[in-house]
Amino acid sequence: MDILGAIAIGTEPYKKDSHSTSLSQRISRKDNVVKLEMLRQIVCQSVYQIIVMMILMYLGGIMFFDKPFNLVLEPLRDEKT
Repeated sequence: MDILGAIAIGTEPYKKDSHSTSLSQRISRKDNVVKLEMLRQIVCQSVYQIIVMMILMYLGGIMFFDKPFNLVLEPLRDEKT
């Protein structure tokens, strides 16, 4: 949920005198909120997460189990219920 804020803080250059901000150093309302570097980080992170999730969804059963199974057709473990 807070990945955009973390990327914004991580890509913002460090300023030593951050406590003493003057009017000339303030950001205008007309400036872009999402910078090019932030957009690149968001797109790269999204692509990475999509690839990992697709691999886990389609190949996870093969990677983590000895034989593939179907949750709908699989018999119950406990025969009493």
